[in-house]
Amino acid sequence: MAKRLAQRDWGFVSDPTLQGILRRDYEELRRLARLRADKSIVVMCGSIMEAFLASLLSQDIPGAEQALKEKLPGKSIPPFEQWNLYTLIQAAVKLGYLDGSTEIQATVIKDYRNLIHPLLQYRKAVALNSGTVNAALSLLDGVLDSVEKTRVNDVLESIRSWAERNGFISAWTPAETYLPELHVDGEKYTPLAVRKDHKIQIRFGNFKGKLSDLRYPKVREEMRQKLNRIHGFNIPRSAIHKLPAVPIEPLIDPQARNNFLQTLDWMVSIIRKQ
Repeated sequence: MAKRLAQRDWGFVSDPTLQGILRRDYEELRRLARLRADKSIVVMCGSIMEAFLASLLSQDIPGAEQALKEKLPGKSIPPFEQWNLYTLIQAAVKLGYLDGSTEIQATVIKDYRNLIHPLLQYRKAVALNSGTVNAALSLLDGVLDSVEKTRVNDVLESIRSWAERNGFISAWTPAETYLPELHVDGEKYTPLAVRKDHKIQIRFGNFKGKLSDLRYPKVREEMRQKLNRIHGFNIPRSAIHKLPAVPIEPLIDPQARNNFLQTLDWMVSIIRKQ
């Protein structure tokens, strides 16, 4: 029986078009796994890996091309649109998207996908059976999980660094929620919390009753509008009185993360103005 794949949120892929393609193809792969369509499963694993690495590298194509030149010195580098899975893997390794372990996993997926050619399968005497198929599925999931975890951790580290620079005191709840504290004029502010489920709680309700101008709904509404300019955030108007949560994955995109931290800087400036 083929390995069962859990649903996956592709929010850690910043390009909306590629995110949609990956979400569609991964759902198709899940259906193929239930049907035990062995050859189609292996093909789809390779295709998803290819699209996923392309989504990472397309954020800086000149940088990816330079990385590939350094990884494969003396080789002729084709235009990015013509890169195959091998070249995508090499550039991703050079740029640090894949480490030694995930490079091996991605390469094995590439090799498995090549087994769809009957003559190659015959020469290598390798059968497409449940073991091969489950290995391909497990390897794909392993690479995706590893890259997603690394990218989310980069966002978490950026938020923690921002908090330290702005004079916040690090604090954690028993539920392992990161809840930094800012003390100004005898008042304690906890304007955001990062939960272990990778949600960021925007604690609008924490401003009510404080001395800061953020106690006024119109100022909190301005903050909400600034946050909602980030693709992937959709905080409702009513939430300015509550503690809404937003996903952390959109902040993997460098520009979105920069906009988020700039909004937090604006918030801190208002708190300190009191």
